Amino acid sequence: NRFTEPKPSEDLPAARYFGTPAGLTLYKKDDTLLIMKIGEYFSTAHDHYDCGHFEIYHRGILASDSGYYDWFGCEHHYNYLNRTYAHNCVTVSDPAKIGTTIPFWGRPDAVYDGGQLILNASWEVPDLKTMQSDYRRGVILSHTEQEDLVEITGDLSIPYRESCEQYIRKMTFEPNAGACGVFTVRDTLTALDASFIKQFHVHCQTEPNMIGDRQFVIENGGGRLVCTVVEPQNCSIDFIGGKGSEFSLNGVNHP
Repeated sequence: NRFTEPKPSEDLPAARYFGTPAGLTLYKKDDTLLIMKIGEYFSTAHDHYDCGHFEIYHRGILASDSGYYDWFGCEHHYNYLNRTYAHNCVTVSDPAKIGTTIPFWGRPDAVYDGGQLILNASWEVPDLKTMQSDYRRGVILSHTEQEDLVEITGDLSIPYRESCEQYIRKMTFEPNAGACGVFTVRDTLTALDASFIKQFHVHCQTEPNMIGDRQFVIENGGGRLVCTVVEPQNCSIDFIGGKGSEFSLNGVNHP
């Protein structure tokens, strides 16, 4: 058998949409790489609860997921590495459930994180038919791959159905805007209860610095990511990390 001959990189488009089951858009040009993932189906095992996750590389890792891959099934793995909290996603937490445990691989100490729904206790998918019926997560609403606009929009209401009536995430990259491009994430969600705690997570490899009331900057490897909170107006920005808090979830570290 012969494989398809590879094309020269200069002949490939900078952006490409990858459909079912990943539901993600990838942008790669020069020293910049963006991954924008909606995620349509969940395959358990090595899959993560990361619908809506994004990653940004520009001369260095600026926004990544978090955690360390040690051994499959360890406490760090199921309580941090593959959970929503360890990704650049939103958590919507019921204050009454913080500190409680949830069904996860039969583990008695899987903590609640306000993240995406743990489908079927995260047991393996037995077959394709069951995956299509019981393991659906995100729904791609639209995607665009143009020279000056790369965008993907998804309905994440299914993985957030325990905390939200509806949740839509739109991720947009304008590579020709500003000095090195502008990346925008817009979340439109309605929580089931006004008391639920909404958190927008951004994970990075180096310690960020505040540069304004609603701005902070992440720098790594010569790259620079300036993060600006557009809305809501009543936000608060907190930095979590450092020695003893590298893998912190609700104040508990999972090293």
